[in-house]
Amino acid sequence: MKCKYCEIELSDIDIRFGDSPEGLYMKGYCTDCYNRKDWIEENTIAIKSRDYWFKVLGMLSQNWALIDEQEGGKFKVLFINDHSNIFDELEFDSEDKAIEGLKRNDFERYADDKESQKFIPSPRPPFTLDEIMKEPKYSSGEFWK
Repeated sequence: MKCKYCEIELSDIDIRFGDSPEGLYMKGYCTDCYNRKDWIEENTIAIKSRDYWFKVLGMLSQNWALIDEQEGGKFKVLFINDHSNIFDELEFDSEDKAIEGLKRNDFERYADDKESQKFIPSPRPPFTLDEIMKEPKYSSGEFWK
């Protein structure tokens, strides 16, 4: 059984949260998501794609990107930090143009880099949009070629 939000496998401890004094039963949430589920429900952005792109910024720090098809045939690149917070976005006329932009700005496709997959975990859903975390690093043009 997986958590409804972050999709990690639930442990017996997560499933049997009813052992607590409050007698709560989590009904499919891991402990972390259960403790902040109201906030998650208010701030979650649905992203269909799980085809991650990533850019290593330094020791233990990456920026992640997912390309999500929008209505009208446009494609939005959503930039995500290691903690699954969406911090910026760019819109493109096609998926090919989005991929070109990512490659031009030193993003690599995660699925193609088996070595990185061994030690760099990708962010997990739920992906949240928190106004405090927004940083227009790429959409401002400052770090986008």
